[in-house]
Amino acid sequence: NALLTACRRLLSSHAECGPLWWVAAQVMAASDPHEAARHAAAELCSDQTPARVAEALRASVAGGEGVVVTTPFELCLQALVSSRVYSLRFVAQPWLLRRAIRAFDGSASELAGYPSGEEDEAVAGASVLLVEALASGPSACLVDPVAGEALEAAARAGVPTWLIVGTGRALPVWLFEAARERTEADDPDGRAAVVTLDTFALAIGPEGQGDPVAVGGAVTCPPGRELLRRAI
Repeated sequence: NALLTACRRLLSSHAECGPLWWVAAQVMAASDPHEAARHAAAELCSDQTPARVAEALRASVAGGEGVVVTTPFELCLQALVSSRVYSLRFVAQPWLLRRAIRAFDGSASELAGYPSGEEDEAVAGASVLLVEALASGPSACLVDPVAGEALEAAARAGVPTWLIVGTGRALPVWLFEAARERTEADDPDGRAAVVTLDTFALAIGPEGQGDPVAVGGAVTCPPGRELLRRAI
């Protein structure tokens, strides 16, 4: 079927993207694929994870303490605007740093950007490191390679880390394993790093915060087994 082939082709090119697997699984399981796609898009656009992150920051991090954010930071940017954390450090590629800093220009008392390779400097003395999952399974997640380096730096510095698992990132084990295996096979040096969930002190998703294994494994999509074959 043409829809299944199209989904498989998209996933072959963007295997690390959890929400793409999540949407495809919902569309393939639906009697009305168009309505399922619209509903999935609405869920992604109304993701409550940023609000949950903001709540957690207000409760746990004093206004002046350092919060480090690494790529990707779409959800975290939304959270930080309303959380009133005034000391922010971003770790990313230079073009992404410029974008993040522009978003907070004038709204943060202390704002700094650190390019890839300066993760140790970024996390030194910080109160928490925020990392967004590209995709999550029951025991591990995929993160941006820069985030992987920042996590290692945080471990060396004793800085706690929070995993942000937005809507569509938590996948059934077989879909997550397919995402991980394809990402590693197609681009072993570039698109994602694999991190076990027990690396994190806390995880936050659309339903709130909790144990990383519970939040990272909170699957909300159909099995999607038909997506496991690659497109021809």
